[in-house]
Amino acid sequence: MAYKMVFIDIDGTLLNNHHQITPGTKETIQTLATQHGIKIVLATARPFYGAWFFRDELGLDTPIVCFNGALIVDHRGTTLVNHTVGEADANIVATSALAHRVNLAFLDKEMAYALKRDYWVTMEEKLTRKEATVLPYEDILKAWANRGILGANKLMGMGDPDLIELMEYKLKKDEDLNLTINTSHPSYLEITHVEASKQHAVKYLHELFEVKREEVVAIGDSFNDTEMIKYAGLGVAMGNAHENVQAIADEVAPANEDEGVKAILQKLFL
Repeated sequence: MAYKMVFIDIDGTLLNNHHQITPGTKETIQTLATQHGIKIVLATARPFYGAWFFRDELGLDTPIVCFNGALIVDHRGTTLVNHTVGEADANIVATSALAHRVNLAFLDKEMAYALKRDYWVTMEEKLTRKEATVLPYEDILKAWANRGILGANKLMGMGDPDLIELMEYKLKKDEDLNLTINTSHPSYLEITHVEASKQHAVKYLHELFEVKREEVVAIGDSFNDTEMIKYAGLGVAMGNAHENVQAIADEVAPANEDEGVKAILQKLFL
């Protein structure tokens, strides 16, 4: 099969454990994009402001999938897809976070809000290069209204893995909620609009570029990558991925610390 489009997760996949793109991985991606005409798309749980600089570092002119597909932004900065969590659902999630002693971040294209400042918020600020605004929940709603924003592209629970697991269990049992709920890390619970997923984003973009599903490769390492890995013509899990993620993949690449993205791309294309 001649693959024409590749979707690559960022954290734990494209980046090594120092949150860097290795020179070899960068060179391989640029070679595919510039000399072989392969469409390379970054697909991440990160916000736009925490991901665009990786696309620019690679010199890509393709859209970027953010917030697990809740936001898709093209290379000019134009929003192509924008799914937000409604206020009624956000109220339920915020109440659950407070009950489970889990911090909650509210993220959109431009801003990051959080209920409190803690280790997890500080860590996210370092990774995304964006300072969070800490406010009570009611004031976050007012801030959105003042900015003319409908709501969060993503709600992210952050805290002890046991508390995150319990919160996830309770939210998924709530029949009044119609949301996409995934863990991207044992301490991160990611909550988006029901129509937001990396699979939906992959489908939207490969059809936009008139590429067939079977001509698509998807590479990822976490549970929020599983749907796009299963959907793609070739689904690749990283060697550092959980065994359940590897189990649904067509191929397993070396770990991110061993330049797994470089290895699988060279195997497929070079």
